[in-house]
Order: sequence, then structure tokens, then C-alpha cells
Amino acid sequence: MEMKLIADCGSTKIDWALCDDVRGIETFNSPGVNPVFMEPEEIYESFSKAFDTYLLGNKQVTEAFFYGAGCIGKNIEKVTQVLRKFFPSAMVMVSSDLLGAARALFHHEEGIACILGTGSNSCLFDGENIVKNVPPLGFVLGDEGSGAVLGKQLINKIYKGQASDELRLAFEKETGLTLPEIISNVYHGAMPSRFLASLVSFASRHIDDATIERIVVDNFASFITNNVAAYGRKDLPVSFVGGMSLSFEKQLRQVVSDAGYIMGTILAKPIGGLIDFHTACS
Repeated sequence: MEMKLIADCGSTKIDWALCDDVRGIETFNSPGVNPVFMEPEEIYESFSKAFDTYLLGNKQVTEAFFYGAGCIGKNIEKVTQVLRKFFPSAMVMVSSDLLGAARALFHHEEGIACILGTGSNSCLFDGENIVKNVPPLGFVLGDEGSGAVLGKQLINKIYKGQASDELRLAFEKETGLTLPEIISNVYHGAMPSRFLASLVSFASRHIDDATIERIVVDNFASFITNNVAAYGRKDLPVSFVGGMSLSFEKQLRQVVSDAGYIMGTILAKPIGGLIDFHTACS
């Protein structure tokens, strides 16, 4: 039986789906990989553990579609070569997570696809390819709308006296963080963006606080102004994947509407849309 292997890969986790020719589906997860920071041997070892666990060696994979963070330029070939070691006779396609988001959200229709998670990204999608992408630039220089930027702005408001004492006390109690620990995590930690994005859960629980809601709204508005507006296509729907878009869906829908755009779809993860995209192509 012919099988399609589909993957949506981030630096933290990979969502895998194995689909047969009658659309039977098995799904599983494994630790994320990023070819920007990992050598082929490390990626191979990670995949090997996942495939051994889920017995993919006993499956006839004829097509493999892998969408991943960092899968651009020369890093595409790095991941492609690893997958071909496991599936030498399969057709292997490796693409960016942004193309994966666009296909999951729009299939073969035009639209503006956006990722709002720890970081952020966006593109103009013509139904087949990404035709324009505003570089996100990371949480120091950009990443508007992201969890990392929300965390950064939250800390700024709390410790520069622009939030209530009640909010600051609640923050310190619920997170267990002190200001020196925050500074250490941001300036000396291994993953400062992930640390900052971890504060989204606190913001979500306290969204009724006026200061937090303003941070969320301003963060999304900045994303629209600095990224989506550059595409100049208010005639197209703007759709989103990622935890930020779901955690603050009400605020996001309002910001998109206020900016004069067409609100499209919100997905927690791309994998479901990618399964639909690739099985519909059968």
C-alpha cells in the first residue's frame, strides 16, 4: 500500500502524519529539529528514534512532504538527504514552515498566510507559491505579533511602572520569577525568545486586565502595520496558524477588522490542513 508521510516541524516538536491511499491516517509526534543549528547526523538520529518507535520501517512510504523551521536555501538539501536515507525510493519534498502554513490555510487559493507563535512570519501566497515575504527579523528587531514580543512588552510595562501593583504581584506569584532571574534568562539564557513566549500563558489568564489587553492589541496591530500592509492586498483573506492567534482570537479578529482586512481562518497547527492538502492531491 502506498503511503504519504507529512511533517510539520518546529524547533521544539514535529507533528507527523502517515496517510494511505484511502486516507487512513496515523499521527505521532517527535522532538523538533532545525537544520540551521543541527548537523545531518543529529537530524538522522532524531528521525531514527521516531521511525523506530512508530514502525515506519514496515511501511511503504512513496512520498514524503516535510515542512520545517529553517528549511530554506542549502538547509533544504540537508534534510532531504536525511529523509532519503530512510526512504530511498520515495519522492521527497522539503520546504519551509511558512509554505506549510500557506498550504494548510489556503490549499490552492490566494491569501496572506501568517504564523503567530513564539516568533512570527507572513507571506503573500498565490495558491501555489510564496510570491512575497516580509522578513520577520527575530524578536530583537521584529517578530511583531509574536509571543516573544508580547513577553518582552509585558515585562517592560510591569517593571517600568506602567502596570498596576496588583498585576506585578500576580505576575511574580504565578510565574515564580524575580527580576534578576528574568534578566538572566533573557540576556544569558540559551533560548531567550522561548522564555519570553512562555509568559503568554500569564497574559492569557489576565486578558481582562486593561494593560495586558492593550499590549496584546498593540502587538497585533504592529504585526499588521509592519508585515501584512506591505503586501498591499486588502482584497485577500488574512489567515493565521499558531498559539498566539488562538490564545487571543477575539483581539486578533478585532485588529484585523479595524485595519480593513478580510479575516480568514485560524488554525492551532498546520498538520490538519496539510493532511487535507496532500490527500486532496491524490
